[in-house]
Amino acid sequence: MPDPNNPMGRQIQGGALTPVYIAGSEPSSGLQDASLLTTPRIYNILLVVANTEYQLVLPYTCYRVFAQSRGTNAFRFSYVPGHVAAPTEPYLSIAAGQVYDSGMVTLTGHSIYVAGVLNDVIEVEIWA
Repeated sequence: MPDPNNPMGRQIQGGALTPVYIAGSEPSSGLQDASLLTTPRIYNILLVVANTEYQLVLPYTCYRVFAQSRGTNAFRFSYVPGHVAAPTEPYLSIAAGQVYDSGMVTLTGHSIYVAGVLNDVIEVEIWA
C-alpha cells in the first residue's frame, strides 16, 4: 500500500525488501501515546551480500522501530547513510541475539541502514 505522505514510496538499496504485514491507518501527526499506535508494519531485509548497506525508508511519520537478526547474528544499524557497510562512526553494533528498540520517538522523513552477514534477514517492525 503506498504511503500518501511519502510519494517516493518505500525504497531499498542493495537487496530485497519484503513487506510482510500492513494494517490499520496512519495516525494523526500529533500522536505520541504508544497505546494509540495502530499501524504496525513488519519488513524483512534480506542481506544478499555481507557487509553491504541496505536502506529501509520509514513511513513519513514513524514513532517506534524494532530490529533484530532472524539468524541471531550481530549486525550494524544507523540512521545515517554510508556508515554500516565498512563500519564508520556513527553506527550501532547490535550484538548477536539482541533487539534494537528506538523507544518512543518521532522520526519524520528518516531511513534506517543495516549491514550484517551473508544471507541473514534483518526483521524490522515499525509503528506509524
